[in-house]
Amino acid sequence: MTATKNGFTIIEIVVVMLIIALGSSVFLGYQLSQRETLQLRSGGRQLALYLRQAKSYAVLKGAANSCYYQTETRTISQDLNDRSLTLPGGVILRLTGQSSGSKELLITRFFADGSSLLSTFAIVNQDRSMQCRIDPILGTVDLSGVSLES
Repeated sequence: MTATKNGFTIIEIVVVMLIIALGSSVFLGYQLSQRETLQLRSGGRQLALYLRQAKSYAVLKGAANSCYYQTETRTISQDLNDRSLTLPGGVILRLTGQSSGSKELLITRFFADGSSLLSTFAIVNQDRSMQCRIDPILGTVDLSGVSLES
């Protein structure tokens, strides 16, 4: 009499389960990394749009419009408009040349002719950042691509 082999051994099942677990952990790690980058890009785009609107408001009203960053609430506000912007979770601004201990930091000031104060700052989310530069003559807001912080 001969024995027939039907089904899988426990070793084969464990090996398949390990392969599935390894593949899913690599996939989930990649997805979490992409989520942080997406939050950073979204925050950068929202901020750039907000600053462009602040410039337009200064030109429309014919008066200087200052934009401020509240460090505790991660909120951006402006002088001429009651509208404010709260950055997405985990996203912060790192302004160059200003004391990080202040609760309210000046980002830039747009003037009635469309010009602005020169402003360069980083938008940061954990180990990733984007650079933002506001041209002093034209008042244009430019964002750079996402890079890893060192």
